[in-house]
Amino acid sequence: MVQLHKAPSNPKETASNTNNLTIPNYPYQNLKFILFLIFVMKRLTYTEISYLLTLLRLKEENKKLSTGKLAEIFKVKPSSIIDVIRKLELYGLIKRNLWRDIELTGEGKSLALEILHNHRVLEVYFKKVFSLEDEVCCKEASKIDYFIGKEIINKMCKVLGYPEDCIHGKPLIHEFCIKE
Repeated sequence: MVQLHKAPSNPKETASNTNNLTIPNYPYQNLKFILFLIFVMKRLTYTEISYLLTLLRLKEENKKLSTGKLAEIFKVKPSSIIDVIRKLELYGLIKRNLWRDIELTGEGKSLALEILHNHRVLEVYFKKVFSLEDEVCCKEASKIDYFIGKEIINKMCKVLGYPEDCIHGKPLIHEFCIKE
């Protein structure tokens, strides 16, 4: 884990972590890089993940990606959406054009697809193994779809026989699974 330290008296000093990643100790000098590190360290909030997944789902349905649409879905004021959108933009996961439409970047789409894949695999697993109701499967999958490791998801996919659809009939693309 990257550890950010208080700026040293000599600004040329650097702090290192256990992964041999060196970060200059200049306070606030490269905020975008620090935010990227937070993203890399899997520190997106549940809200940020929810927005990212919602944007992907809207894109799948060929709907307009905008702050107004997100506000409508999450039942909040458009101004409440802006902070999260700005963070996702700083992380490089989305970009906004002049007309304020939102577009997923390659990194944003890739991350959202991976989380969505995990979610759908978990739903199918919960349904087949535990015989849970669809709503419960979806709710429980949402709690861990972002945090579960690839190895576990790959094993679940293998055990399930690489299902083609989730419990809601949506396609389950195994782009991230390693078929052994």
